[in-house]
Amino acid sequence: PSTSGLLDACSWDESKQEIEFTGAIPQVQRVIKRIRGGKPRPRFDCVNQILDRLKDETGICIAIVSEKDGMGKTTLAAQVASPHAIKRSYTVLWLSIDQDAGEELTYEQYKRFLDLLCEQLSVQHSWPELISRFEDSGLKHMREKALMLECKTIMSETLSDRDKYLLVVDNVTDDSFLPWFQFCGHQTTLLTTIRDNLSGIDWFSRLEPMCEDEAVELFLREAKLPDCHALKSTFEMQNIVRVCECVPLYVRTVARWYFMKQVTAGQTNALLEIHDDLQNLIEPGPEDLEEEPHLRLFDITSLMMGPLEVDTSEPAMPLIVCLCSLSTVLPEREALDVVIMLNEQVVKKEEHPTQSTDTWRLQVSKKAWLSIEGLLHLGVISIYDEQKNPWVEIHHSLYRSFGVIMAQRLSWISAFEDTI
Repeated sequence: PSTSGLLDACSWDESKQEIEFTGAIPQVQRVIKRIRGGKPRPRFDCVNQILDRLKDETGICIAIVSEKDGMGKTTLAAQVASPHAIKRSYTVLWLSIDQDAGEELTYEQYKRFLDLLCEQLSVQHSWPELISRFEDSGLKHMREKALMLECKTIMSETLSDRDKYLLVVDNVTDDSFLPWFQFCGHQTTLLTTIRDNLSGIDWFSRLEPMCEDEAVELFLREAKLPDCHALKSTFEMQNIVRVCECVPLYVRTVARWYFMKQVTAGQTNALLEIHDDLQNLIEPGPEDLEEEPHLRLFDITSLMMGPLEVDTSEPAMPLIVCLCSLSTVLPEREALDVVIMLNEQVVKKEEHPTQSTDTWRLQVSKKAWLSIEGLLHLGVISIYDEQKNPWVEIHHSLYRSFGVIMAQRLSWISAFEDTI
């Protein structure tokens, strides 16, 4: 189909309706369903700028870049890939690069990514096998690259017979990734990255932190409060979004924390208590931020997931233990049944039976499920259905990083591995 009028068909302003995600590919819908109400706040300028480039140009590579993670790059890519005019003009494909993919793709990783593309295209291919040999690592590396080129040729032939397509590659971390996912001339690539010096990019769309009004609107939406709520204009609300640096993931984290806290503390007291907790955070120094740029988010997440026990004034650990076990033991996603079994084993290590066996097992199962349910309501994990089976995944890579760091500090990693 012609892309004539694509910008007019996809553009909107504040007075128009939000993007309709019905009919978007499953990968996009998974991104959107993680957002409270399934309605992300559109970044009007950024979306329209990207759509403007897609209107008349084909075969270009556009990068959505921000100085740190958690700014909404993946959400923005999903918004760009969703308008009906985009879906009429392009076949949309989506790949998410694993956090632990490394600086250079291995052959096994590349085959897995190609299999994901084939699944979206409803085609099947058998890839050459890498025969194990006793050889120098350099020779093995050369053989892997030769097989990857062979696989890329097969994939290029598959895509060359199709109409224009838009390939979204989420979380690109290195220049060496790009050539492996550029298959033919009528391919348009949209990628997300925190690197603003990637080579081979035709145009960068830079995401900045939200303005304070946008951050407050996001807070209210994630906290399930109406846009006109009285808390919107309070001094405490303004201070909270400033402490969050108006970074969407930070604001979302505090909003989910508030949503849980107000159930027992009430709306006003919950906001006051969170405001006081955040004001007591130590301002990270330049050296701390250089070592860990997301230290502020980790501090917020620690406060959210480890409230003080009433009796002992010590941080409660069940939610942190659950996240640590998920972050260090399980892959990017796992079946819900497996996650429950893992958490039951972790709870058993922490608990000692003082009652009858059946009662104790029931208590273990209850605590394991409540921990998972708590992480779900806090937005740390997401549960989605795939082929009528529930799967669990950690909402954002930064939450996984927090879980890994906490497990390392508390020397829990070996204990979790022994549990499995």
